[in-house]
Amino acid sequence: MYEFFDRLVNVALARVRDRRALRWLLRHPEATRLRSRHQLVALIKRFGSGATPLLRRALRAPLPESPMRLAAIEALGLWKDRRARTMLRRLLAAGPVETRVAAARALGNVGDPRSAPALSKALADREWQVRAQAARALGMLGIAAALQRLAAAMEDPAWWVRRNAAYALATMGPQGERALLWVSRNSADPFARDMALEVLEILEWERESPGGIARVE
Repeated sequence: MYEFFDRLVNVALARVRDRRALRWLLRHPEATRLRSRHQLVALIKRFGSGATPLLRRALRAPLPESPMRLAAIEALGLWKDRRARTMLRRLLAAGPVETRVAAARALGNVGDPRSAPALSKALADREWQVRAQAARALGMLGIAAALQRLAAAMEDPAWWVRRNAAYALATMGPQGERALLWVSRNSADPFARDMALEVLEILEWERESPGGIARVE
């Protein structure tokens, strides 16, 4: 019963965009501990994109990692808040592992090419989850400067990193396809060659049947 009324109150406050309520929720993440991150992102979005300054201020505070803080990071990315990019790069470099993953995803969604160096550096993160999300985010930026780093990431020991790097290259047009072709023919890593060939086949399928990559993912 408490959870039901708590949900009603939070949604009602969000609908009237009471920023004081959002500030309180960000400072007291235990109040939303029963909700998934997806639910929390949806809740934050109800406050509107005008809440981005409040989210940025909250994330600067040295508080423990929590689903509410992770949802705030996700929301900044979904709102493409370019003013958050410096803070997101800092979190990507030095936050806890789930924070680093969320920051990489948010930087990809923001889509600012100036985040490419930070995301490229994250391809060497000690946790594969961060490396995988950084590879995907670099593909979303779509800049040629990332081609070499993504091609190298295809030799990562983690399957998800190799996959995300390969599909990131696949989204980058003829240059990305040439990089995949080079990996398929020249990499000393058989797993990298196999992944490159798989994605090249998907690209060929895409040409024959538009929307192929979307269906695979």
